[in-house]
Amino acid sequence: MAISASAGAAFSSAFERHLGDKGVERRLQRGAILHLAGEPCERVHVVRSGIVLQMSRDAAGGETVLGLVGPDEIIDPSSAIDGLPHHFDALAATDCIVEGVASDRFRSALSRDPLMTLAVARVLAEKMRWASDTAHERAAQQVSGRVAGRLLELARLLGEQRGEWIELHLPIDQSTFARLAGTSRESTCKTLRRFKADGVVDYEGRRLRILRPDALRHMRCAGKR
Repeated sequence: MAISASAGAAFSSAFERHLGDKGVERRLQRGAILHLAGEPCERVHVVRSGIVLQMSRDAAGGETVLGLVGPDEIIDPSSAIDGLPHHFDALAATDCIVEGVASDRFRSALSRDPLMTLAVARVLAEKMRWASDTAHERAAQQVSGRVAGRLLELARLLGEQRGEWIELHLPIDQSTFARLAGTSRESTCKTLRRFKADGVVDYEGRRLRILRPDALRHMRCAGKR
């Protein structure tokens, strides 16, 4: 059973209740673009399977991975609510299925159901907290704390509880994972090897087992005050 207990599950239930029969399913192959920053937000999407990357690009073409959107989670609800263009690129990190509804239908559903509005508010609060924690990690923590934080986030999205440890298949390559952690690929690989040697994780290819989630949580919190 997946270990995720995010606000996305509550939103997904409300989405199905009000908009399930209005949704249009779309299948994305890995690397496919769902939308680009600056494009009008004509539809709001919920991820049904797979992982979507949120990314930004600077003027020189450099990419920053802003976050991940997993199953039952909504992509960029803020743009659907305020009517402004998308403020990040969204592309499939894996083969994905997303379900979209017109932004005006989405806003209408929010106006009719306070519980759905509360569910979306919880989603936005969770994303704001995640962004704040991630910014703090990148500014104040060593690489080990950043890598630990991102592994725990992937475990929340995709992990399967197996007794005391968690198993997951990494949906992104090491370079993308490193950008998500705000560090280099070389530092990320070195940190993962150390985690493996210390018995915190074990991995083969992209199949990873978190043997000591408590150790990762300790490393993630070590730099917080």
